[in-house]
Amino acid sequence: MRFELLPALALAFYGATFVAEKILLRGRRVRTELDRGSLAAFDVSGLLSIPAGIVLAFTDYGRVRAFGTYVSAVGLVLLALGTVLRWAAIRALWSYFTVNVSILEGQRVVRDGLYGVVRHPAYTGLLLRYFGFGLALANWLSAALVFLPLLCATVYRIRVEEQALLEHFGEEYETYARETKRLVPGIY
Repeated sequence: MRFELLPALALAFYGATFVAEKILLRGRRVRTELDRGSLAAFDVSGLLSIPAGIVLAFTDYGRVRAFGTYVSAVGLVLLALGTVLRWAAIRALWSYFTVNVSILEGQRVVRDGLYGVVRHPAYTGLLLRYFGFGLALANWLSAALVFLPLLCATVYRIRVEEQALLEHFGEEYETYARETKRLVPGIY
């Protein structure tokens, strides 16, 4: 089976932006007890599921037969949009952004820009990015393998992060949580 152009472009784009984000966020880890293993859960799920999804994309198992080019194109667009959304959200929090769940001295609840629309736009972008990447591979099994474990890890991480924010900021965060959805405006 030949690997088609759009999935190959998605793989190249994903690889380049993955490395760029790792470089950008290098040194953004803080010692804390607040994380409760959520970063490790996310890292392990990605370490196992993404390479397996990529390898599976090179096979005919789960291959999108009808409209595969369109599915890949939509996936590539979602991958790019998710990446832009994630990086914009990280930039908005930059001085407070860490790769593990933590509360920094002087940190405040950010409620403007993307954070006025949803509480976790970086995770929205991340999930959109991985869903798009899975679709761009034009393989239903790859899409599920890439996206579902990371979705589970992200949902766990959000619970951990929200508990830490609620404990630290109290009523201020509780009010913010009532006024905004977690990931998708007006839905969740």
